[in-house]
Amino acid sequence: MAFNCLRFIGQAVLGIAMPPMDDEEPAQLRYRLRTALLDFIKVGCKIVRHANQLFQKFGKNCHNFFIMKEIYARY
Repeated sequence: MAFNCLRFIGQAVLGIAMPPMDDEEPAQLRYRLRTALLDFIKVGCKIVRHANQLFQKFGKNCHNFFIMKEIYARY
């Protein structure tokens, strides 16, 4: 079940996210599903407990957070 959820999120990310840009090489036209999933699995966050609730805190410049927020709003 968890793998299927990750796969669904990865497919949605492929439609939204832009591939990472390298300064030395021209932009690649395809963004692999594995790369998209690894980008989201490796996002750093801090779990905060406040007023008997749990929150996830992301960095101010975390571009993956905004992509996940958009996917959550769509589905």
